Amino acid sequence: MRLSFWHAAWVLCALIASWSCEKYKDPFSANNSAPSISRFEFKPDTNLPDASLRADGDSLKFKTGQTYPVVLRYSDAESKSKNRPLQARFSFVAGSGRVSSNKFSNPSGDGLTFEVPAQFDDEILVLPDRAGAVDLQLELSDGIKAAGIATASTMFFPNLKPLVRFQTQTGGEQNPPYGVDFNAANSVDRDGKISSYTWSFGDNSARNTSLSNTIHHEYLQSGSFTVRLIIKDDEGATDSLDQVVTTFNQQPIAALSVTPTTGGAPLTIIYNARGSRDRDGRIVAYDVTFGDGMSSQSDSGSHTYTRDSPANSPYAVQLTVRDNVGATNTQTIPVTVITPPVADFIWQRCDLGNVTFVSTSYDPMPPIDPIDNYEWNFGDGSPAQSGGALSTVQHEFPTSDVYNVSLTVRIRGVTGTVTKQVQIPCN
Repeated sequence: MRLSFWHAAWVLCALIASWSCEKYKDPFSANNSAPSISRFEFKPDTNLPDASLRADGDSLKFKTGQTYPVVLRYSDAESKSKNRPLQARFSFVAGSGRVSSNKFSNPSGDGLTFEVPAQFDDEILVLPDRAGAVDLQLELSDGIKAAGIATASTMFFPNLKPLVRFQTQTGGEQNPPYGVDFNAANSVDRDGKISSYTWSFGDNSARNTSLSNTIHHEYLQSGSFTVRLIIKDDEGATDSLDQVVTTFNQQPIAALSVTPTTGGAPLTIIYNARGSRDRDGRIVAYDVTFGDGMSSQSDSGSHTYTRDSPANSPYAVQLTVRDNVGATNTQTIPVTVITPPVADFIWQRCDLGNVTFVSTSYDPMPPIDPIDNYEWNFGDGSPAQSGGALSTVQHEFPTSDVYNVSLTVRIRGVTGTVTKQVQIPCN
């Protein structure tokens, strides 16, 4: 009977122990389960200005000495009382750094292995050593079984430089000063904020640095100016952009004088363009062409024509001036170059005082041009006779005497004159 009693007691105790082990799942039981990691990931940085950067934790901005939260959630089914710690082993497969939490204890020498609570739904902190890819692995163990390895991954990017953009709006002024408004509101810093805007306006005025993204500037003359904006972010990175701004421009005024404008070859002319001006800027270039294939970039000087100008086509002396914005204006003065015609004449039938005068004048230089006009002066007080068809004239002198008879002929504005003594009557 005693054996049966103790045997029954032993069986009852074994049943109670078995029921207790199944209920509380002792880690040394064959039915022990591994801890379960349900979430392990880097937390997004919601403070980043660019929405695409703060959408998830796949990319985070690196700052030296800054810690980054990692969301961790796990549980161990056997630890209902949450009093039995687990062991957490972290390792950096990519990158390097440190892990910390005020709920972890007994860190290892390398600072990557800890005793951790049996249940956890909180954030831990990761302090990376440098920018770049980080793959942080976690393995949990209850001393018997380990959870599957979980990995939290992210890319720590260094400071991104800001991106500068600006627009310009010119005023409607027709005369200086010319107002221009600049707006850099579209400039962005994707991972921080812009700390300063520095403007250079291209007109030798002082640079302007301010916190505002808008500015007004007045130009004292018209022209095209290269405007540069440099922006700097809160970590010292910069970006710059150049744009050309053109203020309202009035056309320059070309003023040319030429003397003489008519003469025979070789003919030297004197030209002067110094009277040219620009009302809202300055003249930067003079170009003088003489019509014979020669030119000059001086604002004054001389030029010699060695050949007659073509018939009915005088040389065109043309001045072109260009201002500091590129606007131009021209003025043209014609110059007729022709060798003076040779004036000469003979006379006939002067014995009775009724004399016939015949011009023998001619153009001495090719191209041979016809004489445009004949002007006869007979020296006896009578009116001169002038006309393009008077190559031959008749004249009756009042008395017998010696008369100074002159003939002036003209070709394209250039004249030649000859005077001869004619005795009346004559043989």
